[in-house]
Amino acid sequence: MQKAASRLRAKELYTTCILLTVGLKSGNSIKESLKIELSSDSSTILKHIIKLWDKIFTNLDIKQIRIKKVGISFYNLQTGSKQLTFEDFSKQKKNQKLSEVLDAINKRMGINSVSIGVATKTYVSEQIVAFGHIPEIKN
Repeated sequence: MQKAASRLRAKELYTTCILLTVGLKSGNSIKESLKIELSSDSSTILKHIIKLWDKIFTNLDIKQIRIKKVGISFYNLQTGSKQLTFEDFSKQKKNQKLSEVLDAINKRMGINSVSIGVATKTYVSEQIVAFGHIPEIKN
């Protein structure tokens, strides 16, 4: 998703529609689309994709479904917006700038050096073992 959004920004395009397609091992597929406000920033697009995912799997038993592939498409692409509400303007500009900074870091440091993630609901941070050093745990 982030790579596709990065391509939008590189071409100075914005999407107004997102299509989420889930291909099943049975050969069937489930599709859901959503019309959104003009956007090319990764965080906004990710939020909408999560909404689509939830919409698809709300009434299905995920344990019974065998997923083969997932596809995300952007359509109704447009060039820059000429009309934004004042409320939307500052938030969109902030998210857009953040996405552009992530693109610049990934261009300089390598693909997927940084990306936008989703925080877990448990908010638990696990210790990370780096280069064989195990930090002490204080009780």
